[in-house]
Amino acid sequence: MSSAEPRHGREMIAVDRLSKIYGKGDTALAALDDISMTVREGRFVTIVGPSGCGKSTLLQILAGLVMPSTGRVVVEGKPVTGPSPDKIGVMFQDAWLLPWKTAVENIEFPLALRRSPRAERRKRALPLLDLVGLRQFADRYPDELSGGMRQRVALARALAQDSQLLLMDEPFAALDALTRRTCQDELLQLWEETKFTVLFVTHSIAEAIKIGNRILLLSPHPGRVKAEITDVDQVSSEDGSAGRLEHQIHDLLFSNADKEAAAAH
Repeated sequence: MSSAEPRHGREMIAVDRLSKIYGKGDTALAALDDISMTVREGRFVTIVGPSGCGKSTLLQILAGLVMPSTGRVVVEGKPVTGPSPDKIGVMFQDAWLLPWKTAVENIEFPLALRRSPRAERRKRALPLLDLVGLRQFADRYPDELSGGMRQRVALARALAQDSQLLLMDEPFAALDALTRRTCQDELLQLWEETKFTVLFVTHSIAEAIKIGNRILLLSPHPGRVKAEITDVDQVSSEDGSAGRLEHQIHDLLFSNADKEAAAAH
């Protein structure tokens, strides 16, 4: 239910007939099949689908961490041929913080890989700690932080590179309900302030509705685009429309699968 972004943003992502097959011959497994979509700058797109539908694989291909079997991916007008940490920020379910580095040093780490001067790294990292509300924990190590704090440090690290595209693979899934809600609210606030483009994978339909302004639904294995919902920012939990949309999405994702399973028995 994020507020609407500028209507005429440039095209940030273009995916054309993307497929991914793991293995060969009788053991081949199709993870994604004929995915096509575009995402404009400033959008907050949530991707929902059942386990095994290729949501994470799609994000890994967009990040350049995995190559597609067929099809093409273009980000900011350039084909994706490998990782581009200066253009694309990635955040996974596990924060993957370096345990021997403090919170501020973890945020500085991708900048250090680019050989940015130490003073510039610190100048960039400290305001990001302010942004995620953790300035007072700058010198704490990951094992001294809660799960929610670690994810906020990971978010600040992803933002440190000034990437205009942020790919998030269920970053809040392992958090308790209260912390998860807090992190959702903080992410939305950051997005409102910066309007970077987000693709956010989640198993939770309610989460997809709360934070997204466009929802992409993937079918069960192999993942195909089953439906898109583009007017998410028009629904509200107060008038019950968010709940109705949640039921609608559930039916779109699972009704056909349930019928097929029943017919098979």
